[in-house]
Amino acid sequence: MAALSIAMERNDGAESSAHLDATFGECRGRLEDLIKKLREIDTE
Repeated sequence: MAALSIAMERNDGAESSAHLDATFGECRGRLEDLIKKLREIDTE
């Protein structure tokens, strides 16, 4: 959480929002990939 608050302090509202959206999107994509891999392993 500290890194998040520091990142928000460094950026304006619009910039930090866009950055957080991009970061969240990247994390979500990675999680979706991991879930797919786990499902593949589970069905083997």
